[in-house]
Amino acid sequence: MAHCDFAGGVQNVRGTISKSTSINKKGERVTTRVIAMMRGGKQRVYIRRDRERSTPVSDKELRARARFAEFSQMYTNMSDEQKSKYKKEWKRAQYKFNGKKYNTLRGYIMARFYAENSQGVASN
Repeated sequence: MAHCDFAGGVQNVRGTISKSTSINKKGERVTTRVIAMMRGGKQRVYIRRDRERSTPVSDKELRARARFAEFSQMYTNMSDEQKSKYKKEWKRAQYKFNGKKYNTLRGYIMARFYAENSQGVASN
């Protein structure tokens, strides 16, 4: 990771600056990204190499993905009144649910959905 000072007008760059994909000697696809981010008020740039997944997707993972998609859709379909109700509860609980602090209302609501639809977990 390197400390970078960009010229004026290009400061606070975040995200992927460049991306390239190649195939290594083992026949694996490797994607190399140059990523910029802000941390602690400083601009950082680093290189990340990602390899293809080596294991097939399990049934359990597919069920977890489907459940997440279902809860995301439930959140998307919520009315503003429902969201404001959750927002009041979230603030009253000091942004916490089940001992964890949530920085976003969406995260808090998703945690509530998971808790309410799981066995053995309290719903508040």
